[in-house]
Amino acid sequence: MQSRVYDKYNLVIVGTGGGITDTIRILSTGFQLYQLTTIEEARELIVNVVNTCLEEINTHPEWTPYFMEYPISVNTLEIQIWIHRSDYSSFSIGTVRYLSMRNGKWHYALMIPEESVDEYSPNETYEEAMTILYAQGREPITQ
Repeated sequence: MQSRVYDKYNLVIVGTGGGITDTIRILSTGFQLYQLTTIEEARELIVNVVNTCLEEINTHPEWTPYFMEYPISVNTLEIQIWIHRSDYSSFSIGTVRYLSMRNGKWHYALMIPEESVDEYSPNETYEEAMTILYAQGREPITQ
């Protein structure tokens, strides 16, 4: 999954984790992106990364015993992407600094003055984000 996401989206994996008792119920993965991204591009990116991860995991039926739910859904994944320059400095005020998909909804944070970050939730579910992408003529990668 790491090389596929890096090759497609230039994302560098920085961590993994999740919720595991006897089986995996949440799979969390964090990435870094070293390029400026608009809110519209962020929506497309998070949907495509989620779809790529779902496809990668769900095409391996031998992994079934390791997951509480299989095939997994968007609710099993937590994807986080931190956005900054390659020297780790932030982009300008008003730009997207962080985005994530948690509990089937995507969230983002903008860079605001005084180096603080405000998180905004477009209150869109994964399915609503997909619908918006299609309406904008952007074809998200599907599973």
